[in-house]
Amino acid sequence: MKRIEETRSSRTEDFMRTVDKAVNVILNSGLDVEKIYLFGSYAYGEPNEESDIDLYVVLSDESKPRIRAIDAMEKIGMEIFKSDVYNVEVLAGFEGDFLARASLPTMEKTVFDKGVTLYERTA
Repeated sequence: MKRIEETRSSRTEDFMRTVDKAVNVILNSGLDVEKIYLFGSYAYGEPNEESDIDLYVVLSDESKPRIRAIDAMEKIGMEIFKSDVYNVEVLAGFEGDFLARASLPTMEKTVFDKGVTLYERTA
């Protein structure tokens, strides 16, 4: 029988492997990604057995004429699914919209204030 510490350690390794794979899939999706946040129960230290991994992808405003946020979410979701990454939910929005909404009582504000930055484009 596994001890609690072994189970926790195994879950942590699975979580990290899944997050790393999902981030790599997103960065290789061909989208113009500015930032990727982890939010939800894993970011806030409250995951349980049924928790999924919630990611918010902030896209460059320059890509706005080429793709809608909903289409970007669908594209990322399909790429993640094809990569055999499960239990990952992705939201996406453009940087200007994200920052504007982060100043209001919205989900973006919670992501901005409490989320964990997994990737940020450097200049």
